[in-house]
Amino acid sequence: MSAKVKGIGDVVKAFNNMKELEVKDVLRSAGQGIINAARANCKNHYVKPQIDFITKNEDKYPNTVLLGIKGGNKNGSNTLTVPAMAVIEEFGTAVRVRKDGSTTGYVAARPFMRPAVDSNRERVTKIIKEGITDKIEKQAKTNNL
Repeated sequence: MSAKVKGIGDVVKAFNNMKELEVKDVLRSAGQGIINAARANCKNHYVKPQIDFITKNEDKYPNTVLLGIKGGNKNGSNTLTVPAMAVIEEFGTAVRVRKDGSTTGYVAARPFMRPAVDSNRERVTKIIKEGITDKIEKQAKTNNL
């Protein structure tokens, strides 16, 4: 059994004329909930305000959105950068042992990013799915598909 499809050339031509789908706004909308939850979870007053979208090199990756700790900022003691402090906050440390055998203790993990991602997984998936579907439908309509 065979079928002849009429007008398929027009459909292919319309698809080829479609511009690259711009989805960064959809991804940012979905990511904002994770950022808000991570800030709410974070107890460290140096780290909390630095939880945000990472915008360095955004032009190289037009359809990518990164969430995390903005880099380079020092905390009040000038010994650690905020991103390093955030790693300690999220994962904790092991007991530190000096050469003489004495210990300086450890820092207990106080996760803030992983719980924020986990608690928003379904909501983020829904926002991205609906947002991209909407953009595809609008672009298809624009291209008479």
